[in-house]
Amino acid sequence: MPDNNGNNQNNNDDDEYEKYCYLCRRPESEAGPFIRMPGNMYICNDCMQKSFDSFNNGAMQIGRASCRERV
Repeated sequence: MPDNNGNNQNNNDDDEYEKYCYLCRRPESEAGPFIRMPGNMYICNDCMQKSFDSFNNGAMQIGRASCRERV
């Protein structure tokens, strides 16, 4: 949008700084496009996949624990 002086102004602050992955700290130029999370956290696809894999491989076995088994 042009301002009063005829200069083009871009109100998108995301282009000023390069984003970094919240987990591995790699820049977006190296890791590829990021997934934006609430709180302006950015996570690369590799870290997101590793997180899903750790849940599926039993790092957090919430689904297996049952209150009925503890009786």
